[in-house]
Amino acid sequence: MDYKTFQEYRAIYRFDEVKIIGKDICTDDGWIHIVSLTRRNHKAYLCVLEQQDWPDEMPCGERGMTHRESMLRHARENGGAALGIKQVKIGADEFQMQSGSCGNLGQQENIEAFIFFQQMMTEGWSLSEGSPFYSLSWNRMGLAELELADEYEKLPELRGEISFTARTAHRTHVLELPVRLERGGAGQQSFLIEGKGEVLCHINRVDVINPREDVMKTFDSPQYREMVLQHWTLEEFEERRQSILEMVEAECPEGMGYFAVEYECTADELSVQIYAAELLDSVPEPKDHTSALFLHTKPEKETGPHGLRSRCVIVQHPVPLETEVLDAELFTVVETFPEKTYRL
Repeated sequence: MDYKTFQEYRAIYRFDEVKIIGKDICTDDGWIHIVSLTRRNHKAYLCVLEQQDWPDEMPCGERGMTHRESMLRHARENGGAALGIKQVKIGADEFQMQSGSCGNLGQQENIEAFIFFQQMMTEGWSLSEGSPFYSLSWNRMGLAELELADEYEKLPELRGEISFTARTAHRTHVLELPVRLERGGAGQQSFLIEGKGEVLCHINRVDVINPREDVMKTFDSPQYREMVLQHWTLEEFEERRQSILEMVEAECPEGMGYFAVEYECTADELSVQIYAAELLDSVPEPKDHTSALFLHTKPEKETGPHGLRSRCVIVQHPVPLETEVLDAELFTVVETFPEKTYRL
């Protein structure tokens, strides 16, 4: 570091104008601290601190990792509450967010953190000793800059009640519960979720689906064909059909299929993810194609036999179509939080 480089960093990270907010709030996605409304040239930003995992505790890369290790790594990356803010209201003023970025303050030799905190403190910002961010290492802290949709010659005065609206959010809970899937079978699995207690998952139906057959059935449907040909030429339709069939063949060769599980959950906001045990403990093999196949299927009825919403999860691990039993894991549960408004 030299003076010239420091000047360049300072020009990048300093703001032309700052309006301090300084509020902690606990969202469904974790604690955040709304620091300030700022302006750089004509662009305005909402600056928000959030808790993050410590990068030094995360693996350097995924090469050589098993599917399990890789997925556990991504599951630990819950968060991103700051980037979920879509609108802030201060008194009579409403500010819409149009984009945002978030970086860890423990990186880049702490230069951004030093410059940011120094300017905020000069403008009157501080953290109380009771704040969850007061003793939080910068390695565990993210700084998000959310760009406002409008441009400003001068920031408005911030007067009145402050509230913000967060987009629909998701949190992953790791379970790693062994489950034996038997074709034509049923059963139930209970597990504990923080803040919810015991949750019961009813497995109502287990079957093996043939994705190639399902794709062909869809494209051969007169209703689907008529609908799609309103937007595609016949040549485009056939090219798309062939492209998807080739993608299915690459992931699930002819004669192979996927286990599909219909289930109900006593917590409607939870959806389960089931993976084959064999897949979880294997190392991914390099592929000569970059496309990914994501299959969805619907249960026969919207409501299951236990009076709860019926859903379906596909275990995307190819097995011979005649397979009767699969050792799997109820690996994770995804919790969905609806759009919500918070008042500070």
